[in-house]
Amino acid sequence: MLNPTAFKRKISVRFYLRLTAKNQNGLCPVRLTARWHGEEMQRDTGEVVLPERPGKGGFIEVLWDGARVTRSHDQHVHINARLAKLEDDITTTFFRQYDLAPFEKVGKAALMGAVYPATAAPVPVAAPVVSRTFRQVLEEWKGENRNLAKDSLRKYDQLATMMETWRADLRPEQVTQKVAKEYQQHLLDLQKSDATIKVHFGGIRKCLEQLGLPAEMVWLQYSAKNAPQLDLEIEEVRRLIQ
Repeated sequence: MLNPTAFKRKISVRFYLRLTAKNQNGLCPVRLTARWHGEEMQRDTGEVVLPERPGKGGFIEVLWDGARVTRSHDQHVHINARLAKLEDDITTTFFRQYDLAPFEKVGKAALMGAVYPATAAPVPVAAPVVSRTFRQVLEEWKGENRNLAKDSLRKYDQLATMMETWRADLRPEQVTQKVAKEYQQHLLDLQKSDATIKVHFGGIRKCLEQLGLPAEMVWLQYSAKNAPQLDLEIEEVRRLIQ
């Protein structure tokens, strides 16, 4: 025997005119009422209909019979077709949802959300991830490697400082090959030494590693080719002595 609280596979859909909302031309909105499982849904259909009008011989010509537009209405075929489709959409959706869980109640929000997607509850949007600066990422790295020598912990600070003045809005994960090349050129323009440039590129790799991103790209492996020579070679020192 079925549970007495079981819900039936039955829904009622009706249309009527909202006579109290008649506009200045006498047109009334067509209202939809659907009832099922103790729930009720009411919505305007978007159709507007003149309930009646004077006919020939002084008779009143009825254009709405209480459920549909009559044949006397010039657009009765099109309006009734749209109403029939709306009724079919609602009943078909109801039956589909009911059949997924027979004898269970079909919720109002679920039915309305399926028939009128715009009324569905908005999907929560995850808060955008706030990217961290080079300094913030490097400070995190330093905190996790505090057993290293102080010089090792401090040597990447110059990268953070340089980034704050070069491109303050640049974030580690935004470093591409093009950006790396531009940054290298920037350091060369400032006449930074090979050792300094290596430290900066090493700091970029540390940031990417700290963020769990690839950091072994060839274009992040700085080779001492282009930096100005700030130290004297042995032969240059000998010539100066002589």
